[in-house]
Amino acid sequence: MEWLRKVLIAMSAVGFLASAGGLVLVIAGADELEETAKSEIVPRVEAKIRGLMTIEPAKGDGKLAALRNKLVEKTREAADRMLGAEFPDRIRTQIAELCVCRMTEAEQQDRMRRYDEARALLKEKFEAALGGKLTELKFEEGMLGALVGGYYVNTVHGLQRELTIFFGLNLVLFGLVGVVSFAGVASRGLLLPAGALFAGTVWAGYLFIFERNWLAKVVLNDWAGYGHLILVGIISAYLLYLARLTMPARRAEVPAES
Repeated sequence: MEWLRKVLIAMSAVGFLASAGGLVLVIAGADELEETAKSEIVPRVEAKIRGLMTIEPAKGDGKLAALRNKLVEKTREAADRMLGAEFPDRIRTQIAELCVCRMTEAEQQDRMRRYDEARALLKEKFEAALGGKLTELKFEEGMLGALVGGYYVNTVHGLQRELTIFFGLNLVLFGLVGVVSFAGVASRGLLLPAGALFAGTVWAGYLFIFERNWLAKVVLNDWAGYGHLILVGIISAYLLYLARLTMPARRAEVPAES
């Protein structure tokens, strides 16, 4: 098992350095990260605002449900007119002028305060529209900008937090594999769990980066930082289980000495 020990030491060192580099880039290069991510943030902010303006129809077949659903349909039509066909372009233009990296803490808090106020006002407008006052459903001056600004600040913070946790966890996991492999003895009972943890970390990292969309919905519902650690644990346990299953079969294949 000495060969496995050397491989784990070398590969965990590579993973440790890569994770450290990623963590440094996230912390020290926050402005570059934000500018790079803007093209991905625009549709996310658009979807969040559209979701805020989406009203689910009433369930059931009664007269009250039918009446409410007529109001819901009219409200949706009014909301579409409210947004307009140029809505994505308006969001893109506003986000292009924003940069959390240039905002002070007070400015960010002010953005979030105005966002909360705009969201509460929008809720009031939709309640009025559902009550038949469709003319109430329109953006007031600065309202869209407040929604976009708040969602943008929150999204950038979430992106930075998520990547910091991702690289930070990998830094700890690869470091743990390296320490165990270097300081421990070259035994199967020690190196197999270390190897499973290393493979699980790499596999989960690959899924996080390349298969994030479907994985977020199917496995964890949404990536929430430490969900990465849960996935690493699941994959590592599964790989270790498979490894232990194959070991007896391999020993049985070795002919006994006469």
